Amino acid sequence: QADLTLEARSPSRPVAATPLDTVQAVGAFLNASLTFDPPVAGSKADLYLNFTCAMEILENESITLRLPDFSSNLSSTILQDAIKGVLVKATWDGETNQLTLVYLNQTRRNQAFEFKVLQMFVLPRLGVRKFSNNISISTEAQLGPAILHNFVDGVGYLSDTVLRAIPPRAGSRTELEISF
Repeated sequence: QADLTLEARSPSRPVAATPLDTVQAVGAFLNASLTFDPPVAGSKADLYLNFTCAMEILENESITLRLPDFSSNLSSTILQDAIKGVLVKATWDGETNQLTLVYLNQTRRNQAFEFKVLQMFVLPRLGVRKFSNNISISTEAQLGPAILHNFVDGVGYLSDTVLRAIPPRAGSRTELEISF
């Protein structure tokens, strides 16, 4: 966390605010990513969720992946071989568009997780913006509640959009160039 600083206000030897070199992450998701295969808006896709928890997750605590505008025929519990032994259950709530992963055992700090959910979800018809703020991963873990946005690879969206005036003069007729 780059905004934490330390300073000394001593009359004899003041020290200016200095950014801390190392800050231990507590209640944080690290190295998180959510990708889709195939990455096609409006299609059924595999979801690949990867993250590292900076804190321990205790037995029966959960992590929730919020997927607004995604759809699924699932009505309740999903439990695949890929996640057996790690999770007690994984459930989809179509009303709130949330996938909840409940842990079987206590995890370690900085433990990495990879979950693959095969062909159970349909991506939003209008796609997913890269680093979408609407999609989130969160936990109410006793040892560190956390929420993370901006970890999603985009699907079916325009990137690197630019609007340019030619010539760039206020108050005069100009052409607009749009690129993406």
